[in-house]
Amino acid sequence: YGTGGDTVANPELRIRWVAYSGSIAEVGLDGRVYLPIEDGTRFGLMFGVPLAFHLSDFVRIDTGVYLPTLFYDPTQLAISIPGYFWFQVSEKLWLGPQAAVRFASLGNDGHHNDLLLGFGMGYQVMQAIDLKWWALAPNIDNGLHQWGVGFGAQFRIGE
Repeated sequence: YGTGGDTVANPELRIRWVAYSGSIAEVGLDGRVYLPIEDGTRFGLMFGVPLAFHLSDFVRIDTGVYLPTLFYDPTQLAISIPGYFWFQVSEKLWLGPQAAVRFASLGNDGHHNDLLLGFGMGYQVMQAIDLKWWALAPNIDNGLHQWGVGFGAQFRIGE
């Protein structure tokens, strides 16, 4: 979120709770806060219901429904449905293609639908700490004119 002209995106803080964890499927609740450090951006929230499907010890699909809200005047709303395909290539390393569809209402600027494509990778540093990297084209409708890379750290509590 952000990068209307800056090189670095607005950071986000996120918390996720696993409501159900089975051998094939997981269901959770996800909450995020977007911190507006870029000029001209506003505070935002996102709530979601993440789903993970374990097809084998080697393949997992992450999906769900997410509802980002940005508090501009008027408020901008969206529905995002990702499909992340993760392949466990070693005990600590996973990678794979990412895709998502996003249906957005931009207040007075109308509506638009986006197809996002990318590639991600993660590495487990310690039992409860993962490092994640991804490259993402946030709107491929007009070619790959916009793209970005990201990095994050995940700290799991209770492991």
